[in-house]
Amino acid sequence: MRDHAVAESPDTRLLNLYVSGSDARLVIFVQDGADLGPLRDRIADRYHLPHGAILLAPIEGPPLLSSGKVDYKALARAAEALKPDVQESGISTRSLLQQALRMPVLDLDRSFLELGGDSLAYLEVQMHLLTELGTVPDDWEHLPLRELMVHRRAALSALTPVRPAVQPVRADLLARVVAILAVIALHSTALPTGGGSYLLLILVGYSLARFQSGVLFEGNVLRTWRSMLVPILVCYYLLIGLIALLWYPVGAHWFMLTANFEHAVPAKGLRPYWFVSTYAQIILLFTLPFLVAPLRRRIGNRPLVAGLLALTGVVLATHLSAVLEIPSQIRQQHPLGAIELLLLGWCICFVRDLRQKVLVTLVTLFVWWFGWSDADRSTDILMLGGTMAMIWGLSVHLPVWLARGLMHVGSLTLFLYIVHAPVISIVGHLRIHSNVISFVIVTLISLVAAASFKAGYDWIDGRLSVGRTRMSAAVRN
Repeated sequence: MRDHAVAESPDTRLLNLYVSGSDARLVIFVQDGADLGPLRDRIADRYHLPHGAILLAPIEGPPLLSSGKVDYKALARAAEALKPDVQESGISTRSLLQQALRMPVLDLDRSFLELGGDSLAYLEVQMHLLTELGTVPDDWEHLPLRELMVHRRAALSALTPVRPAVQPVRADLLARVVAILAVIALHSTALPTGGGSYLLLILVGYSLARFQSGVLFEGNVLRTWRSMLVPILVCYYLLIGLIALLWYPVGAHWFMLTANFEHAVPAKGLRPYWFVSTYAQIILLFTLPFLVAPLRRRIGNRPLVAGLLALTGVVLATHLSAVLEIPSQIRQQHPLGAIELLLLGWCICFVRDLRQKVLVTLVTLFVWWFGWSDADRSTDILMLGGTMAMIWGLSVHLPVWLARGLMHVGSLTLFLYIVHAPVISIVGHLRIHSNVISFVIVTLISLVAAASFKAGYDWIDGRLSVGRTRMSAAVRN
């Protein structure tokens, strides 16, 4: 692909653009010293291309033939020799945001949260910003993306960028990592590490409040379903489908997402997947009220009060129903018990001042005493310890390498939950007698498998997003 074009820049000057490239990327040489960031935005939005596929580079003048015409062969060779790192500094961040938000075209006047970014995408973008900048603005997820890009360019252009040796890690991230590791340890060893799934359900509510509340208050429930349900369900169905085809028959209730109601679950690697059924059920139950405009406006006006009222209602309903007859060890598998924990996480996220923190602390203690105090000691520690740390906004300063490692593990939480079950079945054939060694091996293999699954899912989802955007553009035209 070879071309020469003239375009108008934001300040109305005419620019000479020399275009070369292939099906993999579009290379645009800009002669007149324009700001490449806004130009890339305009080109990507106009032709519905992903920003990662566009490479812009300055050029003093095009190579010329002896006749005085542009030497496009030389231009193509120069385009092939260019590396991605010559692009304008914001491109990698922009591409990552497009991938994380699953949006080929970003609305730069809206924030990460307003565009429906979830907790896993947040950690991914946070790691990227920390790697490049060493530090990030407080509450960057609330900034319009345009301001975030400006901050990033300013930080990168600084002569002495800040590179702190330690990084504060929030309680919700620590709780997420501890919870998933406790789940893996419970299923892969004989260690008493129950309570991880309870804490994960609380974190589901916390993540809904922090990352999806803005979308839900707008009534865009489908966006929340896509963000919260699609990644985990795609991987879940892929794995149980492979198990059914290659290993042994899988009951219909696993495919219908009702396995959490089965108390006698076979131990052949599927038992941990009750969480997927429960997770899908409570996400659907919790988000349905946001389809009703008057109701979601009331919730949006006072989300903490709404959460506390809903939590009270669910607690009463739970303990006046047959759920009371279910042992505490599996009570969280029932949607009523699970949504109780979800609502607790929702309330935790909306505490703002000391009075609210004290109130939600008392509510947490009451909920635990009224419904969960018969759980084992490990569950008590994880539920109460993790919840209190999040309510009171505790954080821990850790070495940067360790903080980023925790972020990486946290960004893989749902994928880790999906893949760790078959990994345990495979590692079980090694007949390892040490709990510690078994846990380490299962965790390391699960991390690799989860990262591979996530990369594959992101790649496929990115291709589908581009295809949907092009189809929409074709329909409009």
